[in-house]
Amino acid sequence: MSSEGTIRNFDPLERSLACDPTTQLQRVFVYFLQAYFEHPEFKGSGMHFQGNDHEETELIITSEKPRLSALEKTPHISCILGSMQWSQLGHDQMQNTVLSTGARTHTDLIPSTMAYHCQGKEGTHCRRLAWQASWATNAFCRILTRSGGLHRVGRNHSISPESGPTAFVGQLASEELCSVVVQVPFFWQTQWRIRRPAPSFERAEFTLNVRGHVVKPPNVRGRPAYSVPLKEYGERLNTVRLTQKGQV
Repeated sequence: MSSEGTIRNFDPLERSLACDPTTQLQRVFVYFLQAYFEHPEFKGSGMHFQGNDHEETELIITSEKPRLSALEKTPHISCILGSMQWSQLGHDQMQNTVLSTGARTHTDLIPSTMAYHCQGKEGTHCRRLAWQASWATNAFCRILTRSGGLHRVGRNHSISPESGPTAFVGQLASEELCSVVVQVPFFWQTQWRIRRPAPSFERAEFTLNVRGHVVKPPNVRGRPAYSVPLKEYGERLNTVRLTQKGQV
């Protein structure tokens, strides 16, 4: 069965719920390398990226699997996102909560790697591309971290030896093609909010009545929600500090 009638074509520039954050992470590293290799000093070295002219460019930088015919014509740097793992920071990944509404904010730190697959016909050329990509990521680490909205970009890169890119482009038509891979570790912090209040907070109505030395709101589900000790009772109730006594 053909998938054309059932699956919508993938648009890498789409911004919607279907566009997961991993796509944006790939864009960060792709745009960074494109901006670096677009510098005029790379012209004539076989490493100059010219994004507005795909026929004259000396290098192609992308996040997609290159076609074998294109790889035999022009060297590529393909940015491939590695495995990711949730760190489970703190209890329930909780960052903060608003007691008056029950809204919660959660966060977690996700480590991952970005692999620069530097591929071409000549091994020396691939190694030079790998070195320049790794050096630029290391030298401009702070700019990449700040502009990309990342938590941290590691400087302990690994650069692989020359090898055939068979696992990335399928069966090779020529034994001249080779690949050098740079592994860049980085950390990305994600955050999400639960904005809908808990049902117990929706039904609770808080009214303060001064009785002796303690101000108590009505009970929620048969137990006191809060007790408010009064150090000094006066006309200004903004001096009252709420302390939690029971869980809602």
